[in-house]
Amino acid sequence: MANRKALSLLFLANSISGMAQGISMIAVPWYFTVTLGKHVSFGVFYGIITIGSCFWSIYAGSMIDKYDRMKIFQIQSLLGLALVGFCSVAMKQNMEIEWLFAGIVFAFTSFVYNLHFPNIYAFAQEITPKTNYDKIISFLEIQGQTTFIIGGAIAAVLMNGMDTNLSIMGYEIVDSIKLPKCSLSEIFMLNTIAYLLTFLIIIQIKYQSIDPRRIEVEGVWQRLNTGWSFLKTRSSLLLYGWLSLALFVCVLLISFYLMPVYVSEFLNAKSHIYASSELFFAIGAMLTGFITRHLWLKHDEIRRTVLFLGFGVLVLLSFAMSKNLLLFFIANIVLGFSNASIRYCRISFFWKIVPNDLIGRVTSVLNLSSYFLRATFGFLFTASIFQNAKGIQLVMFVLIIFVCISGLVILKHRLRLLKEVGKY
Repeated sequence: MANRKALSLLFLANSISGMAQGISMIAVPWYFTVTLGKHVSFGVFYGIITIGSCFWSIYAGSMIDKYDRMKIFQIQSLLGLALVGFCSVAMKQNMEIEWLFAGIVFAFTSFVYNLHFPNIYAFAQEITPKTNYDKIISFLEIQGQTTFIIGGAIAAVLMNGMDTNLSIMGYEIVDSIKLPKCSLSEIFMLNTIAYLLTFLIIIQIKYQSIDPRRIEVEGVWQRLNTGWSFLKTRSSLLLYGWLSLALFVCVLLISFYLMPVYVSEFLNAKSHIYASSELFFAIGAMLTGFITRHLWLKHDEIRRTVLFLGFGVLVLLSFAMSKNLLLFFIANIVLGFSNASIRYCRISFFWKIVPNDLIGRVTSVLNLSSYFLRATFGFLFTASIFQNAKGIQLVMFVLIIFVCISGLVILKHRLRLLKEVGKY
């Protein structure tokens, strides 16, 4: 396959980068919500960051289509190396404002996250032959989702340490594990090292574009209008692009904001249960790459998306109704599988339709709903009614209704969508 070495290095760099991002995006929410007990304050902060990400993502999509995507990878890695490294050192000298540096790292990582993933998919599409699209998408989903979540799980364990038996779904594997508790500064230093390794790998990548794109020189708003113009004549495609992100919105809310509180307040469990849940989620995401490419191929991507949204509803229902740890871990496997499967179907669908020189801008427009909904839910769930065990149950029911509505609307517009894109 063309660009095989370039793709292999890209996967390796993305794995390390995903680990770094996962460390920050899970460690910081746990720090604010559990360590400091600032659940409501972090909810407001998360909402503000998400709103900022909404506007940033619009410009980020334009950047992806205008500039060298490999240079973007290099710059974001260097920025992460410098800023996270600075915050790590500064936190040791200013413990009384540790929370401030933690917030800065979380905000920076959020903005990088909103640039990194659209950029890596656009670059992968640029250097991948069309006959290998499905294979490359599945590989990206396996390593991207898995390393990100595992990075977060590692962070959760490091922040709280471990002095317990290792058990899988209730079965004891190792009699006793003792890990020292690490400071947030030390965790960020580990993150810094990951950014350095990512940069060193990226600069080794040599590639040739399969379908060289036209680099646009127009202003940012004109470039964005080009992406919007592509979608506004395909209203059902726009609708699918927005609503198919429903489960992804829930996953981000749960992983970055709700899960630490859910584990500590609803399940009355310790941090290693939280870490284990993230690992089981990663297992589910890994299964996607091996299964979804060969599963229900007689059905189109739209119907499969609705099916996986249905699986997501069942998971959220189990979260709301059960405190059984075995079911909790199984539900996380299904959630990881369903979320990654929807992402696979969605990306596969758009790669076949959207030209590579438009993919960044089109993706940024489609992702607007994700940012808006996460900000809205983030602010909503800071209300006092959601601040206890029963409130967590209510949160899950709100998300269930949201996913159900999204799935039903997509299903209603399925035939129209397939006609718009020339499927039938």
